[in-house]
Amino acid sequence: MLHRCVKEALGKPDMYITVAITKAEYVSVGGKAQSVVVQLDSIGGSLGEFTKQVCAGLKGVEADKITCTFRSVSGKEFAMNGATIF
Repeated sequence: MLHRCVKEALGKPDMYITVAITKAEYVSVGGKAQSVVVQLDSIGGSLGEFTKQVCAGLKGVEADKITCTFRSVSGKEFAMNGATIF
């Protein structure tokens, strides 16, 4: 679902999308336990539509227990296949 959100909301091709899901012992948002924190690093894009799709896709988790952060990176900060993009 997160892969699809990146692909659709940011228009990224499959080959550039990496998703990692990490279990934490405790996560809270606004003091509410069992929350979800999503961190997105991307060369371009915006957070708004991505966040809407994530909140809709996380069945069983109320939107007020989900936060998303966005870090815009340059091609010099993203590498795959042994080299940076730019």
